[in-house]
Amino acid sequence: MSRIRVVIDTISLVRASTGIRTYTIELCKAAEEQSESGEIEYLIYPSWKKVDKFFFFGGDQHFFKRMLHHIFYFFWKQLILPIFCVLKKADALICPDYVLPLWKLNLLKIGVVHSPFFWEYPQHYNSIWLRYYVKMINAGFGGDSIISTTSEYTKQAISNYLKPKSPIEVVYQSPKHIQGISHEQIHDYLDLLHEKFILHVGYFDKRKNLSTLIKAFSEMLMNDSSLNIKLVLAGGRATGSSDDYDNVVKLVESLGLKSKVILTGYVSELELEFLYRRSLLYVFPSFNEGFGIPVLEAMGMGVPVIVSDSGSLREIGGDAVEVFSTFDERELSQKMAKLIKEDTQRKFLIEKGFERHRMFSRRDFLRQYEKLIISRIKD
Repeated sequence: MSRIRVVIDTISLVRASTGIRTYTIELCKAAEEQSESGEIEYLIYPSWKKVDKFFFFGGDQHFFKRMLHHIFYFFWKQLILPIFCVLKKADALICPDYVLPLWKLNLLKIGVVHSPFFWEYPQHYNSIWLRYYVKMINAGFGGDSIISTTSEYTKQAISNYLKPKSPIEVVYQSPKHIQGISHEQIHDYLDLLHEKFILHVGYFDKRKNLSTLIKAFSEMLMNDSSLNIKLVLAGGRATGSSDDYDNVVKLVESLGLKSKVILTGYVSELELEFLYRRSLLYVFPSFNEGFGIPVLEAMGMGVPVIVSDSGSLREIGGDAVEVFSTFDERELSQKMAKLIKEDTQRKFLIEKGFERHRMFSRRDFLRQYEKLIISRIKD
C-alpha cells in the first residue's frame, strides 16, 4: 500500500519571526525525524532551512517591499503551491500560516489559525490589508479542509468569527529546543551574571500587557526595599500600531526604574538560554495569547512561571504555573514576591514545569497531525 503524501508549506518563514516561525520549524523538524518510517511521506516545500535564511522580506519594510511581498505571497498560495501539490500527487497539505489555496484541489487541506487577533484587534492592522487577508483565510477553507488551532481557547474564539463549514481541531505544538551556551558566548550579558532578575520574553506588543508587569514589579520593590532584583524584558519592537515599546520606556522612566528594568532588544537563541537559566522566575502577563511558547521554554529550563488568567495561558500551563488576574498589579506583585522568597513553592513549580514540558514533545506534535490526516483520508 502506498504511503500518504503530505506537503508542508514553509513559505511563511520568509517573513514570520515569532510564533508561526517556531511552529513551522518544529513541525518540519518533527517530520524529518520521522524519516522513512510510518504511513506518511512528508514533502517540505520549499526547504525550511533555505527559506529560513532568505532575509529580503524580513525586518521593517518600506511600502514597495510590503507590496512586493503581498504579490509574491498571493501567487505562491494560489498558483505555485497548488501546482506543486498536483505534480507531487499530494494527499494532504498543511499551511501553518492561516492561508490555504482557494482551489478545492483533490486533497485534504489543513490551515493553522494561531489566534483570533485579526478579528479581535482590527485597529492594529491596515484596514484594506486586513479585509483582503481575512477574505483569503475564509476562502481557503473550502472543499475537504480542516482548521487547526493551537489551543482550546483559540478554537472557541475563532468559531465565533469564521463560522466555517470545516471542522476545527486542536493540535498542541512543541516549543523549540534551545541549545547550550558557554560563558564565552554571553558577551553583553556579563553584567547579569551576578544579578537576580525576573524575565519576560516577547515582542513589545500591547497585548503582552507589559505595563501591568512593570507596575507590579515597582510595587514589589516598594513593599520590600531589601529586594535586590531586576526585571529583564527581552525582545524587539512590535510592528505598526500594536507596538508598545515607547509606552514601556516612558512608564519605566516615570516610575524611576531605569536602573532596575533592562530592555535587551532582540536576543539570539544562545542569549535566550542564558537569560532563562539565570532568571529567578518567568512572568507572562499577556491578555490575549493563542498558545504561549515562552511558558514551555521557561519550564524546560527549570524556571518557575507566573501567567495571567487570559487567553490560552492557563490551558497550556496547567497545574505547573501560578496564575494572577490579568490586570491586577497588586496580586501579581504579591505572587512574584512569594515565589522569590519561598523555596518550597519554587521547587514545586519547577518539578511540575518539567513534567508539563514533556507533554508537548515534537513527536506528539506530529502524531496529532498524523492521526487527523490518516483518519480523514481513510474514512
